[in-house]
Amino acid sequence: MKFFKKVMKGCLSLLFIFLCCHCWGQESSDRFIQSPNAASLGFYGKTDVSFFTGLLDIAIPVTTLRYRDIELPISLKYNSGGVLLEQHPSWVGQNWTLNVGGVITRKVKGGIDEIYVDGFTDNNEFAYYYKYANLNNAQWDQTSRISSYINNSSSPKALLEPDEFMFTLPNGKSGTVMLDHLGVWQVISESSYGLKTNVRLNSNTLKLSNPNNSAFEQYVRRIIYGIDIIDDDGTKYTFGDNINAIEFMRSALSSGLSMDNVFANAWSLTKITSPNGNVINFEYARGNHQFIQNVSINYTSQYSVRMAASCDGSNLTGVGYSGTVITPVYLKAIKSDAFSVEFKKEVSNEIQYPYRDPVDKTNKHAFDGFAYDDFMSGHYADVKANGTHLLASNPHVDYKLKEIIVKDAKNNVSEIYGFSYNNDGTTDYNQRLFLMGFERKSKNALDPIEISRIAAAASGDKYEFTYNNLDKLPGYNTMKTDNSGYYNNKGVEGLLLGEKFRPVYHYAAVGSLISIKYPTGGRNNFYYGLNDFSKTVQKNNDGTTSVIGLSGVGGGLRIDSVETVPVKGLRQMVTYLYKNNDTQVSSGVSAGKLENYYHYSVYSADASIKADAFVTSSYSMRDLDYTLGRPVVYSQVQEIFKDGSKNVYTYSNWDSLKYRDQPIASRYDRGIWVRTLAPNGSGTFTPSMDNLLPDLDRISMESERGKLLRLEQMSGNTLRYRKTYQYQDTAARFQRFIRSYVTKSSTIFCPIQSVTHMTVQPKRSYTYIPFVKSMMEEYFDKTGSLESSKKVNYTYNNLGLLEQQQITGSDDKVKKESFKYASDFTNVTVLTEMKQKNMLSQLVESEKKVQDVSLEKTKYNYEKTQSTQNYNLKSKELWVKTNLANRASFEYDLYGNVVQSKDRENGVPISYLWAYKGQYPVMKVTNVRYVDLVDAIGINVVNSLLQEQPTEQRLRSLIVTIKNSYPQAMTEFFLYSDLIGLSGKSDARGQLQGFEYDDYNRLALTKNFNNHVEKSFDYNLSNVKDTLNLPVVQPVPLYAKLVTGTKGSFNDNGVVKTTTPYFVSFYSDAACTVPYTLLIPMKIKFKEKTTISSSYTQIIENDHYIEIPAGVSTQEFTTGLSYCEGGLPEIERVSQNNVVARGLPPGEGGPVITCYNSVVTLFDWDGYIAK
Repeated sequence: MKFFKKVMKGCLSLLFIFLCCHCWGQESSDRFIQSPNAASLGFYGKTDVSFFTGLLDIAIPVTTLRYRDIELPISLKYNSGGVLLEQHPSWVGQNWTLNVGGVITRKVKGGIDEIYVDGFTDNNEFAYYYKYANLNNAQWDQTSRISSYINNSSSPKALLEPDEFMFTLPNGKSGTVMLDHLGVWQVISESSYGLKTNVRLNSNTLKLSNPNNSAFEQYVRRIIYGIDIIDDDGTKYTFGDNINAIEFMRSALSSGLSMDNVFANAWSLTKITSPNGNVINFEYARGNHQFIQNVSINYTSQYSVRMAASCDGSNLTGVGYSGTVITPVYLKAIKSDAFSVEFKKEVSNEIQYPYRDPVDKTNKHAFDGFAYDDFMSGHYADVKANGTHLLASNPHVDYKLKEIIVKDAKNNVSEIYGFSYNNDGTTDYNQRLFLMGFERKSKNALDPIEISRIAAAASGDKYEFTYNNLDKLPGYNTMKTDNSGYYNNKGVEGLLLGEKFRPVYHYAAVGSLISIKYPTGGRNNFYYGLNDFSKTVQKNNDGTTSVIGLSGVGGGLRIDSVETVPVKGLRQMVTYLYKNNDTQVSSGVSAGKLENYYHYSVYSADASIKADAFVTSSYSMRDLDYTLGRPVVYSQVQEIFKDGSKNVYTYSNWDSLKYRDQPIASRYDRGIWVRTLAPNGSGTFTPSMDNLLPDLDRISMESERGKLLRLEQMSGNTLRYRKTYQYQDTAARFQRFIRSYVTKSSTIFCPIQSVTHMTVQPKRSYTYIPFVKSMMEEYFDKTGSLESSKKVNYTYNNLGLLEQQQITGSDDKVKKESFKYASDFTNVTVLTEMKQKNMLSQLVESEKKVQDVSLEKTKYNYEKTQSTQNYNLKSKELWVKTNLANRASFEYDLYGNVVQSKDRENGVPISYLWAYKGQYPVMKVTNVRYVDLVDAIGINVVNSLLQEQPTEQRLRSLIVTIKNSYPQAMTEFFLYSDLIGLSGKSDARGQLQGFEYDDYNRLALTKNFNNHVEKSFDYNLSNVKDTLNLPVVQPVPLYAKLVTGTKGSFNDNGVVKTTTPYFVSFYSDAACTVPYTLLIPMKIKFKEKTTISSSYTQIIENDHYIEIPAGVSTQEFTTGLSYCEGGLPEIERVSQNNVVARGLPPGEGGPVITCYNSVVTLFDWDGYIAK
């Protein structure tokens, strides 16, 4: 029971923190992180890139790999939302992702689903993986049932909240896998209900070796080892199933605690298997441990705990350090029978975490207590307890991807892609990793003879990237972040916490991508702004959600405009306006109040127990309901073009009641008190339902937010086109959900006693897909009058596949097109077998009707190839009314390649011969059946040819053999440069047209049968530095200094007033010795303090903001006045920024002299530091 006591103690020590678990050995989800590579790839599985989120889809295609019926695209994708200061770059640089293959990442909810815990009779006691059946009860969501489960003290309890396993697939599909109350793994994806999964645990204890010394190993008892995602077309994607493809996470252990909390937190794609059995494999290499250090501030300005005795106080020692160790994996190779791809990485000399003893010496080193066997060291005996020695013997190492090399089946280099970075050739550890260039290199680049020639030649397909002051980004753990984690250059010292977390655009934009130069020399420039909002989501203490009129900025960057700059031609600018088209008020909605100051209150229903705490944290404790991964999302966005035309996009969002999260109808509450001094003891109590709790959970409606409701195309202010969408909204959709118990608690304690309020809510996590129900298109003339319209209604089958679309035009004629799939048939053997392989989306029938009169029906007939167990389309039938009008037929080889086709029942057969391991057709033979073709050349020749890369002579020889047997045969043949493209194509007469490619695999020449050049291609790639203007950005940081000018005076109706001019000067250095001329306007903040002295003294202070124009380095911005006058003044404030002195007749005591003196002080503001 030692483990239980330790974990209980650990849970109770989490002061005032909103716990996702009660105190029984569960990991907190907000500490469960992935490596930069896994996190960046997983980003696109949970974040929508659209106008709704303010993100721009920036993608650079790398290449597309094809193996028979499998297609694997590789691309670079950029996250335009800004640089999160604590977000580590991936191996292709800050905010970039190499989008290849896929990954599954875990989001821990209650606890680790499959957790194994020593010290209990049942090692599965805490594992939801084994305890899900506790939710399989008709009264699962009733308070009485929850109470029965929670208060059953015969054994500890698993938290009944399944983890989310979020996946991304190479075909762009994404979703989540969760284990339901029946023990069935559910796949939630917006593509269809037809995706399936298989989840496997490891069958044997695993060994995790130290990358620096394989002699030291850590045993891993139980993890989720492999996960299959089977698409609805039957393609299977396997993740994990190999320890080197699984990423692990762990945190510190208290002395004597079991080492079983080494958890799997990401599974990389290891295999793609097509329905025809073709396979692509992915190989990975284990990287060095990554030591992630976090620092935060949490302190309590006041606490009070009152029971039989009372205690009050404060805890202002708030700096805390914590560590997490990630054991990452890196993609090493992709292999198939047709190609292999090598990923070459090297050590990246980039900025490291500031590993050191904390400034606050009351905290231990962040990596003390990592008592894992694979962290051992022959040099340091105390490495398990001493964080400094742990890091010395297990250094943190980062990597960067340098090359991707593609080779064909014969191991010949086909393509080379290179990556260049800001730290290439240096040992500078002071910057983060940024991708500066990407290029398609000559395929001869590996040949030493070619290296000098290539270095001197113009670059190939090269992209160049420019960033905003990337060298000005601070290091990790500086705490110079706003309330969303973006850079704001405001430390903690001497600042009110509200000011410390204020977003500042000039800093938030540092490090963001501002330009892409393309191989042709053209360029895109990107301009950003801070997200803004006019409404804020508010979570109420009764569990409801409302939207209030709280406006502000924050949540990172959005794209404001994109400029296209061609080498020749006119620049084009597209601007994005995130405002409602009618009111021009921001359409942004913030996901919640980013609060850092809280008042917690826990007390009993009879008021005999009461506790309060006022807590401040550097991290917002509110569980914000980010929509599609973003804290601010927009209900309407205007896309404005250079000619004044625009598109207006309207989205579903929080500001409509139907899209807000729903309250959970019931909950169970329990209070716990503990007293450590005499009379010591503990007990439970009935808590008041009016307690100020951390956020209660809600039922998320996120899947319905962010849907495009309307697209309007405007010419000036005239509407020319409108498309409107409606989505499935029947009440029946809410019957699709996964059950869980969400357990949360808050504890307030003082040195002698503590009070805890725990609440358990029966939550439904919806799994339905909000399909489009209807779409209306309307066309308008130049005056804005409606010309024509079309409405389409959609219905779906039980798998979410389109079943029917009904089109009604302006003429009121109704056209219907219906579809049936393999999943819709129950008594056809071949279709039943296809369903067992999850081949659900193959079309079996389609029918077109007008006014309910059938025009035509198409039937697709499938067959199973016994030798390969493949399922292929055997024939396609076209029926007109009730008559069979045509039947096309097909035959296949063992790879699923078409070897014969006929376009009609008695049509001419066309046969094909394949080569290159079944990758490419090399011969087309018309007028000969495939069976006869095989008979003519022999089955051994056909099978041999499949594996070859045949020459022209080889194919011409086969043609002679074929025509000897079948003179009527018409033949064409094809030659290939493997993995590149067609290199030769003959016509029916045997005359060959040739195709040649350059070193970068681009088509260079076409030649006729006489080998004469027909066409040549020049790609006009740029190899000179251009002088195009980049987006203008100020250096960061910029310094501003207040300068007092020469005093003057003037006579104002007999009163002499002294004037003091104030100037602001800008500098690029902290010593203010290098003047800087502003490139863009800069707003400054200053305070005017006016002291009024008479028979009493009054001080009035006002803040002012003035914009200094671009093009100046020094500018006068205000004038201070000092003067005295007689009379008894009456001071009245007519506005916040104006003080008026009005003289009145002298009083009986004689004249009173009143003096005024104004002084100006400059303050820090966005983009500069006041000196």
